Amino acid sequence: MRKLITVSLLLLCLLLGACAAQTPGVSTAATETTADPAGQLPTVAGFEPQADWQPVTGQGLSILAAGSYSGRYFEDGSDEAVEQVAALLVKNTGETTVEYAEITAGSSSFVLSGLPAGATVLVQEAARGTGPVVDAVVSTCVPAASLVEQYDADFEVYLGDGVINIRNVSGRSFAHDVSVYYKNVENGVLLGGITYRARFSGIESGAIGQSIQSHATEAQSAVVYLSYAD
Repeated sequence: MRKLITVSLLLLCLLLGACAAQTPGVSTAATETTADPAGQLPTVAGFEPQADWQPVTGQGLSILAAGSYSGRYFEDGSDEAVEQVAALLVKNTGETTVEYAEITAGSSSFVLSGLPAGATVLVQEAARGTGPVVDAVVSTCVPAASLVEQYDADFEVYLGDGVINIRNVSGRSFAHDVSVYYKNVENGVLLGGITYRARFSGIESGAIGQSIQSHATEAQSAVVYLSYAD
């Protein structure tokens, strides 16, 4: 019994040390775009905008630009290298976070999730399609309903390279799953319509949970929201 307690205390100390070495994930700072007020588009490496594009708005979303993207393919989580995949820069001009949205453009389809109010995202074509984007329209837009964006009173979330730690600071235990939804960011632009999820199977009061996440980085990842219930 004494050995078990010692091992448990050692694990707790290691997790606390890992948390102390990281900075808590903050969604607001990382999702502020760096778009120029004069009308210049935010810069994302690998994205080449179409010269003839006129912004399209609908259902609280604004398609700022269409074009092609060469680099990593985010949408299926593979991060495989692609060339000149059709892509959009989409901004949430509404007042609430968008949980899910679809944009159609001819035979092309673009799917995004986890887009906070005021944030801009680079979305790649859902089937890795290429070619110019035409006749784009926002076909579906679902606002977030049961998701928790102000979670600081309940949890502290720490984003590291390949890992996410979460500490229950609420003073009460959560028997059900606690999920952390996060995205990666470049120059204030969210990368990919995809939103990654780290799931924790219940967290007791004061406890720390850890999830290995291959897409999480201390420098580029940002928490979008959490999902949990008492």
